[in-house]
Amino acid sequence: MVIVGIGFVIRVLMDGVFVVMWSYLAESYPTHIRNSGTGFIYSSGRLLTAGAMIVVPMIYKDFGYATLFYIIGGMFLLVAVVTGIWGERTAGRSLDEIA
Repeated sequence: MVIVGIGFVIRVLMDGVFVVMWSYLAESYPTHIRNSGTGFIYSSGRLLTAGAMIVVPMIYKDFGYATLFYIIGGMFLLVAVVTGIWGERTAGRSLDEIA
């Protein structure tokens, strides 16, 4: 039950992260390539998810669920730090200004 509970909390947090991520991502590309840019990133993410379906059970089997959750959390933290440091500031700016 603990693993299911933690998995539920992670899923809820991931859904929140994805809402924010897709909102930010759409503003990161100029209007004329916005659909292609977001589509490429979305497709890349789906391919990586397919690969994760193979790797995640192996990590769980060899190292346990705590290590698996640390790795997943670390990956989210890495993305947040990289975006926070190098991501373009889009708040309060029009799409024309960003492009």
